[in-house]
Amino acid sequence: MPFNREVGGASAVYYDDDADDLEAKLRRVLEHPGDLSGLREGARRIIRDRYDWEAVTDAYERLLISAVS
Repeated sequence: MPFNREVGGASAVYYDDDADDLEAKLRRVLEHPGDLSGLREGARRIIRDRYDWEAVTDAYERLLISAVS
C-alpha cells in the first residue's frame, strides 16, 4: 500500500502482494535479525520527527490558516 511506504519510508520491510514474496521477506528477517537495527533506528527517527504532537498540531494550524486565507 502506498500510504504504508509514505509512513515507513526506508525504515520498513515491504512485500509484494503475494505469499511467496512475504515468505521470502519474513525468512530474511528471521535469518538476519541484525539487519533490523538500522531499520529500527530509522523508524524511531521518523516517529520522533514526523509524529511529535507539537509538529502535528503546527501542521494542522498552518493548513487551516491557509484554507481560510
